[in-house]
Amino acid sequence: MVCLRAPCERTFSDYLHLVKSGQFSGSFEEALAAHPGLIKRSLYGKHLATYLDHFPRERIYCAAFADLQRDAQSFANNVFAAL
Repeated sequence: MVCLRAPCERTFSDYLHLVKSGQFSGSFEEALAAHPGLIKRSLYGKHLATYLDHFPRERIYCAAFADLQRDAQSFANNVFAAL
């Protein structure tokens, strides 16, 4: 089961978390240079490929974070149905 967020939004949210938690105080651009993992974590194809090496596609449930934001109850219903 995976919930995918728009990669740029996910990366910026990760940056905001670093700032809010006091782990970083520079600009977004500086954070990208200092923390390459910010972008690497958004490379969904690379990460999903690892799971696809071990599980058939139909066994992996992919959801969109935008769907969760738009209608949390429908999102939850779809997750429960997949389970």
